[in-house]
Amino acid sequence: MILSLCLVTLALFWGGGITPCLAYYPPLQDVTGPTVVQDNQTKVNVSVHNPATGQDIPGVWSTPGGAAAIAVDQLCNNQGMVAWRVKDLTNNKFQIVTGVYDPNPAMGWQFGTYWGAWLDYETNILALNDGVLLYASHYNSGSIITPSVLHVYYATYDPGKDISVGEPYYVGWRSRRQSLYAFSSINPYGYVVKDGVVAFFIFSPSLGYFVDYGIYNSLNHGWDIHHEQSVDSPTLPLQISNATVTWTLEGQAQKRGYDWADFSWHNGVDTKVLANFVFAPPKGNVNAPIYFTDMSIGATAWNWTLGDGATSKDRSLYHKYIKPGNYAGNQQANGPLGTDNNLQTVPVKPVTPSLWMLLLLDG
Repeated sequence: MILSLCLVTLALFWGGGITPCLAYYPPLQDVTGPTVVQDNQTKVNVSVHNPATGQDIPGVWSTPGGAAAIAVDQLCNNQGMVAWRVKDLTNNKFQIVTGVYDPNPAMGWQFGTYWGAWLDYETNILALNDGVLLYASHYNSGSIITPSVLHVYYATYDPGKDISVGEPYYVGWRSRRQSLYAFSSINPYGYVVKDGVVAFFIFSPSLGYFVDYGIYNSLNHGWDIHHEQSVDSPTLPLQISNATVTWTLEGQAQKRGYDWADFSWHNGVDTKVLANFVFAPPKGNVNAPIYFTDMSIGATAWNWTLGDGATSKDRSLYHKYIKPGNYAGNQQANGPLGTDNNLQTVPVKPVTPSLWMLLLLDG
């Protein structure tokens, strides 16, 4: 039996209220779909509305085979990201597909497939929430050496760039897989995807109970997963609040928080607020939209100063500069556990006249 959960939240409209979801937050939020169309191919259609241009931008993911050969289910749409499961009915194999629209003009719709090939084991969990995907599958190999394997996948989209050179850096879907051997079950009620953090309980007949928790660190562009063995059965509820993981063990409250100073998890502490953002394109033009994408963790409110007198309290936004120059864009991220600032230089260049414009001016 498939134990699955799609944490579905209606896509938020630009400029509307937001819930304090503390992970990658794409600035174009009005995403519709996914919807499935099947003829001789299987297609999944999505669309995003760009408020800066007034355009609806479609995206299409497709695979060979129609309804007789391919099934698509567990469709998710959460805060500008989409995900679904694809099943090859002939070979009984599976794929998990994710999608997001990157507003960088060089990027557009970005789809990811994990791990790129068809998987020959059933999906146990598919959860998409707060910009993070958790996908788990349980494979019983029948081997005496490795009788049971639990594969756990973590994924998010990183639009990041190297500020020192102003070029795209680590852009794309960033994923990590853990293969855990001799694990017979994963508690479908013992996992949480929230605030950009993933946490879950697992059990091995030979090794006992484990608690796994992980966060995507947008500063070093990688997943930081901790695998912690328990001497006793952890007690629900497993919770995440302000990117901090808590549960109960042998009657004692447990807390795990992430420290941005040393890039590691610590016992008994809270995850501090991290301010971080990406802007695109890396070198913008005068009177053309520049998109500021929030990558903060632990914040529930945001204050922006964009260097030309403009300010905003939106989580992610776009802005047009009317003069060329290097502008100081600052994001102040505020949360229950503190405040953090991130200051970046936003270069804006004058529009280069086209050849036809030069000829017209010359004429």
